[in-house]
Amino acid sequence: MATLSCPAGSKEQKVVVIGSRKSELALKQAYQVQELLENEHEDKGISFVVKTSSTLGDEVLDKPLPEIARKDPGVFCKTLETGLETGSYDLVVHSLKDMPTKLQPTLKLIGILERNDPTDALVVHDKWAGTCVKTGLDGLPDGSMVGTSSVRRQAIVKRHYPRLKVSSIRGNLNTRLAKLLGTDTTAEDVKYDAIVLATAGLKRMGWDDRIEHVFDTDVFPYAAGQGSLGLEARGNDTWIQSLVHPIIHTQSSLRCTAERAFLAGLQGGCQMPVGCVSMFEAEDQTLSLTGYLYRSDGSHMTKSSLSACVRSTEEASTLGYALSQHVLSNGGDAILRDNEKCIQLAEKIHVAHVSEEEGRPRPLTYSTVAED
Repeated sequence: MATLSCPAGSKEQKVVVIGSRKSELALKQAYQVQELLENEHEDKGISFVVKTSSTLGDEVLDKPLPEIARKDPGVFCKTLETGLETGSYDLVVHSLKDMPTKLQPTLKLIGILERNDPTDALVVHDKWAGTCVKTGLDGLPDGSMVGTSSVRRQAIVKRHYPRLKVSSIRGNLNTRLAKLLGTDTTAEDVKYDAIVLATAGLKRMGWDDRIEHVFDTDVFPYAAGQGSLGLEARGNDTWIQSLVHPIIHTQSSLRCTAERAFLAGLQGGCQMPVGCVSMFEAEDQTLSLTGYLYRSDGSHMTKSSLSACVRSTEEASTLGYALSQHVLSNGGDAILRDNEKCIQLAEKIHVAHVSEEEGRPRPLTYSTVAED
């Protein structure tokens, strides 16, 4: 049976193991990558198999994600990355927005697939179905509870819809929908009227009919890399990189690379309310990027935009970093300091309480974050 030629000194493989989280959405994404690779290399005698791991972000559901991520960044990635480093996986599939902008030295983001819809969408409780189709959150009555696991989305709701309440909601898409509809018997004592989720995730799950409203990016700029899948592998595994190369999408790579560089330039992650909007004009290869930074309570926001002719991911990264410096000099530095003070204050308050059962400081429990 024929096999793909491997670089000198590397071992020929007939089975490539793709690592994935265990959630239904993550598996759908991993199977999508598996199918793309099988179609691309169908005559080369290589089998692509999907294996799963449970990540810290999947296992710890009783704490807000910023709390976990502050102590252990990459909560949805680290277990999978360990699998790469130990050789359990040859390739792992991530929702790109969940990937830290700084990876382990031995690992590499080797590919970004064609981007799906990067916007945010509104899903409402059945009692409000049809009332928010055109107006979005404006269609909900005063005091309605909106659930989201993203500090970006929380800040946006607080800024643009102060008459509504917003609360953290944890779990995968299935769990969040069950909490919204009241069918999750283990759910916390919070009654949600609506939740905000990534449009791409809802569509990948086949839940298009659940989308009440898709938000305009002028009000709801998206997270860096939202709607895209990122492929990670060992940095020295040139054979796996050669397998993935044909399924990489150039325009999506340029846009998402610029967005991630913007996020990295702010030194932000899922603990900071950061949004962006990008466009790429293929005719003249112009990449336009707008970046947003919010104060956590929504009271302040700053944004800046830059455009440049971009022909490589290196140039895209340069654009994203330059934009981050524009945002910082345009009031963003003060917003970051305010957000950091809020985090530190919350830590002091909660560390002062000692768990009677465990006899140690309780972890931070301020509100919320990374997104599905």
